[in-house]
Amino acid sequence: MKIFKIALIIVSLIILAVVFGVWGYIEYLVPSPAGTVVSEKIRDGASVIIDEYGVPHIYADNTYDLYFALGYVQARDRLFQMDFYRRAANGRLAEVLGPDLVDADRYLLTMGFRRTAEVQIEHLSPELTETVNAFSDGVNAFMEENPLPVEFKILGYEPSPWTPVDSQAIGNLISFQLASWAYANEMFNYLLTTTLDEETAKAFLPRIQHDAVYITADAASPSPDTLISDTSREFLDMYVIRDRASNNWVVSGDLTESGMPILCEDSHEEGPELPTQWHLAHLSGPDVEVSGAMFPGAPIFIFGRNRHISWGVTNFDMDVQDLFLEKINPDDETQVMYDNEWVDMEIITESIPVKDDAAEGGFTTESVTIRITPHGPIINDIEDDLGETPVSLCRMGASPWPLLEGFLMLNSAKNWDEFNEAMAIYAAGPQHFVYGDVDGTIGYVAAGKCPIRTNSIGMVPMPGWDGGHDWRGFYPYGTLTILSNPDKGYIATANNPPIPESDFSVFISRNWEPSTRAARIGELIEGGVPLTTDDMAKMQMDVTSKLAQELVPIMVEILTETSTDGYEQYIEELAAWDCVSTVDSVGATLYHTTFNTLLKVVFADELGEDLFNKLLGDKSTAVSTLTRLLTIEQDSPLFDDITTDKTETVTDAVTEAFGEAVAFLTDEYGSDPENWQWGRVHPIEFAHIFGEVAPLRPFFNYGPFPFTGCDQSINRGGYDQRNPYNVNITASIRYIVDFSDLENSLIVLSTGQSGFLGSPHRTDMADMLLEGTYIPWYMDRENFEDTAEGVITFMPK
Repeated sequence: MKIFKIALIIVSLIILAVVFGVWGYIEYLVPSPAGTVVSEKIRDGASVIIDEYGVPHIYADNTYDLYFALGYVQARDRLFQMDFYRRAANGRLAEVLGPDLVDADRYLLTMGFRRTAEVQIEHLSPELTETVNAFSDGVNAFMEENPLPVEFKILGYEPSPWTPVDSQAIGNLISFQLASWAYANEMFNYLLTTTLDEETAKAFLPRIQHDAVYITADAASPSPDTLISDTSREFLDMYVIRDRASNNWVVSGDLTESGMPILCEDSHEEGPELPTQWHLAHLSGPDVEVSGAMFPGAPIFIFGRNRHISWGVTNFDMDVQDLFLEKINPDDETQVMYDNEWVDMEIITESIPVKDDAAEGGFTTESVTIRITPHGPIINDIEDDLGETPVSLCRMGASPWPLLEGFLMLNSAKNWDEFNEAMAIYAAGPQHFVYGDVDGTIGYVAAGKCPIRTNSIGMVPMPGWDGGHDWRGFYPYGTLTILSNPDKGYIATANNPPIPESDFSVFISRNWEPSTRAARIGELIEGGVPLTTDDMAKMQMDVTSKLAQELVPIMVEILTETSTDGYEQYIEELAAWDCVSTVDSVGATLYHTTFNTLLKVVFADELGEDLFNKLLGDKSTAVSTLTRLLTIEQDSPLFDDITTDKTETVTDAVTEAFGEAVAFLTDEYGSDPENWQWGRVHPIEFAHIFGEVAPLRPFFNYGPFPFTGCDQSINRGGYDQRNPYNVNITASIRYIVDFSDLENSLIVLSTGQSGFLGSPHRTDMADMLLEGTYIPWYMDRENFEDTAEGVITFMPK
């Protein structure tokens, strides 16, 4: 990502740091784990014990001091990351990173995360108002009293004071990330149905119960056009429109050795990002005691446990974003047709400050005009390939829902009923919540606000001018699936649908992750009774692919029939593979490279380069479509290469893909298959944004390391099919909650607690994640006090 025009200056500074020992200065910037903070805003005082892993345990006798201390210690660990997310949420990236990010700012401002936050913050409850104010005061206290992280020194700016609106805007950004796949899929479907013939388009659309394809009326065919720079697109794909997926499960005491439930979570995020997106903390105050992980900048626990309950969260692929085709008044471009009448759009003009060292004052200014229809903002100016027909984005998160309140209630819930009260007002991105408590109850809630659609299932853009396809509000809580203490004794989610579509009382989605991870979780649970926490840890490291178990026999059968001299040893290697993607497996490499190459062989000719690249960006559609063709539609015309005179079959396609895979591996790693181990082909690197500048990579990134797994394994090691085979999605946090002894619970992050270059806690948990080990997830003070690194005391002035 070419976003740092000052890269050479930075490199020079790093060289000077090595030559003159200025690394000591970088280490000096790392905050101390002990000390005293005095502020006139502190009321009674607070105490923070920093344990041996850098996790803060915060104690206070009032809510304000508790969250003041939280803001302080979160900034102490993650200030640059917090400011970075704040800039993304506010559309202020180009101000410090230069003109390459102007298009990203234009996109972020159009989405309006801060505009919504400014409304939300005015309607917070008194309790939550005190919480976000105290958190902001704590962040600002840290900035006022301590040296800034080295990233601020390198970029040459100081962060502005933190405000409650910043935290709310970050919350809105997170919520958008959780659901942004929906409108991206819909744009892809739009391009499919307006550029391909009907039969070809149908092959890629989610399976439906009838033969109709919704070819949108009155829509001009989109034309390939590039409105957003490659750098901004790369940035948005990495940090905003992220690929998110996860596993979680909870088993009842009937299936465990202890007789009490065990709950497990591993959240998958695209990256892998350094520092990780999660920050651990433990709060103990007058009305709450909770421990878990927060998104830096937002003072709420997304993942966690208290003394009574715990919960896990995975992405629920409910579609809460729709696209609408609009008609602009030819006589007044500020009006759009809505319900068959011309109505005024809301027109907003925003200024984007752009860092430019050559300009007077060091900055220039770009402007963006945002046109907001009754459905939402028009996105043609921020999305490529949409063409001339105006397209608007309607999304649940654009309304000023109470985003933080549900999580705040969740943090202090003590039982299943109180958990459901929190879920009833939950309004962030749709999620599968699994639940367990000390009374032995396990449960599940499909959480989120489901729109009431009319004459649409949200698969392609619909006409917005006649009012016939608008949302009519949202279904009440309880419409979606709620489950407690099921007869089978466990609940597992892996981004799969909670029940068959035919059993849904309302339409939710037709875009789901393949069910292979969920099936593997169920298989291991049912085959491992009675279960222990050790069993759960082994499950979280499992790298068996049930999809491979289904497809490898098909591939081997075809290849055995068509093999030519020289390929037998490779076919034998694939046939002998146990479908377990370990670092030393050659069979795993042959399977994954063949499958990935097969996508190109089968689909690239029909789709063309642009559409094919978009297909590869949607892993779920690409994998599901190819799997269906290989298993039940081997006579599909998609196997034919339309660029040749011959009519190719599935046999031709698999043989060609296998040959190309072997040629690729030979060219890259030599002719000896012993050098084709999966871990060598499939490394993981934990990446800092500065690591995009090649000379800075060894200083700011961590890795690369050989990695296991694949997209379909529980221990996920997914890669970008457009740029294989480096890992681009895996677990960012794992935890195991043992309800027979909550202090026996375990947790680990993908990197570490601190984002400060030079901190011993910057990457210490990365090694644990790779090895499948954890840190103890303690809440009892006597378990961590004696080994603590230090104590920070907060006192009133």
